[in-house]
Order: sequence, then C-alpha cells, then structure tokens
Amino acid sequence: MKRILYAVMLLLGMSIVASCEKEKGKENENENEFVLVGCNVSYENLEFVSEEPMTKATEPNAIYAIQVREYDSDIFTAHSYCYGFYDDISSLEIRFKKNHKYLIHMDYFPNGKNELVYNGLDYGSPIERVPRNLNTPIEFNKIVYDTNHELGTIGSAAIATNEYGAIQYYLPINRYMYINSAFIPKDNTPLSVFFLRMNAGLTIKLEKVEGFDFDTVQLYESDFSPTYEADVKNGETEIKVPLIALWGEWDCIPELRTIQYKIGTKENPALFYQGDIELKRNTMRTYTIKLETDETVNPMSISYENSEYSQDDGGYLN
Repeated sequence: MKRILYAVMLLLGMSIVASCEKEKGKENENENEFVLVGCNVSYENLEFVSEEPMTKATEPNAIYAIQVREYDSDIFTAHSYCYGFYDDISSLEIRFKKNHKYLIHMDYFPNGKNELVYNGLDYGSPIERVPRNLNTPIEFNKIVYDTNHELGTIGSAAIATNEYGAIQYYLPINRYMYINSAFIPKDNTPLSVFFLRMNAGLTIKLEKVEGFDFDTVQLYESDFSPTYEADVKNGETEIKVPLIALWGEWDCIPELRTIQYKIGTKENPALFYQGDIELKRNTMRTYTIKLETDETVNPMSISYENSEYSQDDGGYLN
C-alpha cells in the first residue's frame, strides 16, 4: 500500500513540475512575443503630398534612415535594436517585441541620394553606420536587426554633403525628422509617423546709417558652414538664407534653435554683430541690423609751428 501511495505521489509531483515548466515556458514566450508594425506616414509642409496620412510612392532620390533602440533601464541606456535605409517608405515594417519600450529616430532627406556623401559602402553623417567596420554596402528597403551597429549620429547637426564636404553645419538642404522616445507596441496596429520639417529661414535686413559706407556685408557662422553676402554698394538691402538644416535632440525635436553668427565684412566678420541668433523651425525669421560701428573716422586739420626760437636759460651744467 505504501508503495502504491508513493508511486501516486511521485506521478503527481512530476505532473506539477511539468505543469510549472510549461507555465514558465509560456511566460517567457509571451515576454518575447513579436508584433509586426508598419507605418502610416504624413509630412509637414510638403507641397507634393496631401496633408492626410498616406504612404508615398518610391522616391528614387530620397533617403529615409531609421534607427530603433530598445530600452534597458532608461532612455540613456537604450541599445541598438535595428536600423534601415529606405527610398520606398511604404515597405517599412519592423518586428518589435510586444510590450517592450523603444526609442525611434527617423531622418528623411528628399534629395538625399544626390546630396549626401556616399563612399560605396556607407553614407556620411548623420546616417553613417558605426562602428565603421562593415564591409558590405547598405541595402535599401530592408530592416537590419543588429545590436552591434547603429546609425549613431542620426538626427544630429553635422551633415556630410557632396557640395560642401564632410562635417558641415546649417546647410541649405531639405530635411524632415520623426522622433518617438517611448514607443510600446501592443499589437500590429501601424505606427503613425508625422515627419516634421527640420528647416528654418533667416533674413537680415541691412539698415544704412549716415556717415558709414560699406561695399559688401556678410553673414558668417564658421569655417564649417556657408557664408552669405549682400552687395550693399549696388543696392542690396538684406541677406536672405532661405534654407537652414536644423537638428534634433536625443528624445525630442525642439521648435527653437540658437546659432551664433557674425555679421560684418570680409576683413572684419564681426564688425556689426557677434552673438546668438534664435531660429524657429519651419519659420522664416527676420532681424534688422544697423550698418554702423563703434569705430569713427576723424579728419585731421594739419598746421605747423613756424616761429623763431624763444630764449631759455638752462643754467649751469657743472
């Protein structure tokens, strides 16, 4: 009887263990359950698309760069999950872990293939793959699940272009961006992506001041950005910068950006102004500056002393 009771208890124990293992396996399975998420895309202030959410047709010269990072403890410890390059955004689908938290960056250059530096394997900043030890060229319209490589500077200010060279700032290039700092996929519902325009405009009105005459006035930021000029001598009254590429933060897209500019002449770039100028995203801002300086020009009236020596007794020397 004892043997029978022991056998029953043994079978019951094995059943309980098996059941627990099954439940544990099911729990792990749910923890890493995947959902396939596509995108509904819309754009801010693009003339060739409507304002309603839509998918765009293939754009032969466009570059969409996508970087997805998966949270660890917080946003600053998020690690690379996947990345990709697209010219047909309608084919974008990403396999996420259900209920996990992600940081998503997307950088969109409408004419990127013609404008951004490409070395045969990778594009330059801000969409280059890092670390730079990849021997295969990028492949468009494909997500790469990779925890060792990522688009490390995506969304940043430095842009490498064919016209201006590597690592330039505030370039006249069209740019759009999307950042989602806390995406948690629950199911296969498409992600609504609204691309914000990452450009600003700047107009400097030049106000002449009587007594001060200048030939050419320039707007200068640094050797790593374009210089803009106005031919004041021939009647130009403003410096206009219609397109300045802005940049994003790690977790958001600011509406305002501050850039330090100099306004002056070629000989003295900061003759009229040196300091911060605030720009607003998707806005043309106008500032006025007087073409005067702290320097003055004083004409000299010259005359000479022409009288005979006067007499002065200096006294004894010894």
